Amino acid sequence: MTFLKVFLVLTLLGFLLTMASVRLRISYYKELGLKISYLCFTFTIFPQKKKPPKKKEQAKKAKKQEEEKPKKENIFQTVYREKGLEGLLHLLRSLVEIAGGTLKRLFTHLRAKKLSLHVSVANEDAAETALMYGKVCAVVYPSFSVLTGTMKCKKFEVAVVPDFQSGKTQIQGEADVKIRVAVLLITAAQALIRYMKTVKSAKLDDEQTKRKGGAVNEQQSSD
Repeated sequence: MTFLKVFLVLTLLGFLLTMASVRLRISYYKELGLKISYLCFTFTIFPQKKKPPKKKEQAKKAKKQEEEKPKKENIFQTVYREKGLEGLLHLLRSLVEIAGGTLKRLFTHLRAKKLSLHVSVANEDAAETALMYGKVCAVVYPSFSVLTGTMKCKKFEVAVVPDFQSGKTQIQGEADVKIRVAVLLITAAQALIRYMKTVKSAKLDDEQTKRKGGAVNEQQSSD
């Protein structure tokens, strides 16, 4: 009886934990800011804390290891490194590609509490400002159309304007998005199942290829 009570309590607790939401707060001013919250825990992903300076020998060793084994960056790492306008456009393109691809169903479960972006495009040359303005509009507005059409977003703000006076581009963007843990777990399980099926199919294809190759070799030897 005690075991049953413990089991029921743990099951209820697990259900409540999966029903809770993970909150992503993204900001984009001079650089990318990203915070992830779950229940009472909050983790700051970007901006990254600066590490204390290492000794010369350790720095050279670390640099050599990084050159030998280059790490594959995710979209947020790439955007954080690029910074500025190019980083913003890269982020929007990547999110649209993901939202319209294999994770489209996941994006439909996202709930955007706040979604805003204001870009003031500027350059020292007026002609360059006009060209940049057209380039930014061609990415920002279609991207927002796809994202707001895919996820649950009641209200959003987006504006791109040319600035022929300041000579410096200004970016102000914020996003406050939530998604339930249960949805993340289901999506992860589905992705794992698809991966296992792909691996199994690849193994079967390899076995069939080997069998065909062996049969051809036996036929040639008999001839």
